[in-house]
Amino acid sequence: GTPRPTYYQRYPAAKGLFTPDLSRSEIENCSTEQLVTTSHNTIAYNGYQISQVINRRDSPALTQNYNTRLLYISDHGEPLGQSGLYLHGPS
Repeated sequence: GTPRPTYYQRYPAAKGLFTPDLSRSEIENCSTEQLVTTSHNTIAYNGYQISQVINRRDSPALTQNYNTRLLYISDHGEPLGQSGLYLHGPS
């Protein structure tokens, strides 16, 4: 998952695919676009990390010796400026 409001800490700068993004957690001083693109970067990086786990799980060394399963359960979403709402409550 991608806990908030520190989205910007959840992916390396080199893995940021979307701009403009945030470099701090002061969401009251950023645009909705920055908050959304930073959230998208965390989701993309989370997907990358999950793909790395899947690739390791599917490696011959593991599949020959173990019957593995992977279960990923995500947290809920939250508003990122829609209708003036941010995170878990009114702005």
